[in-house]
Amino acid sequence: MRNLKTGERQTLPKSWVESPPADEELISWRPNVCFIGESYDGFPLLEAEEACHSCEIMLVIGTSGVIHTPIWLSEMAQLSGAVVVNINPHPGKVDKVSDMNFRGTAAEYFQESVLS
Repeated sequence: MRNLKTGERQTLPKSWVESPPADEELISWRPNVCFIGESYDGFPLLEAEEACHSCEIMLVIGTSGVIHTPIWLSEMAQLSGAVVVNINPHPGKVDKVSDMNFRGTAAEYFQESVLS
């Protein structure tokens, strides 16, 4: 995750998964992902490449692949032997480089596990 005020990046603390923090603490943090309309400048692409080369399973969630980076990273993971799982409500270019495609939103697939 990334802090919007300081730019600090850190792994999601386990304590936050077990017990979400107060809104005041959470408000300046966001997922360290590139949302629509944002640039990949400043994102750790070299670390992403390394992760793709060493992962066993890659989840690609919520991108149609209009921007080439998710496709390229998915291809890299697949060529390194990973199973690529794509979760998106709409067909897209990522489908072609995925081993499994699930139609739906992230909330539809993960909401129950978050609430459990």
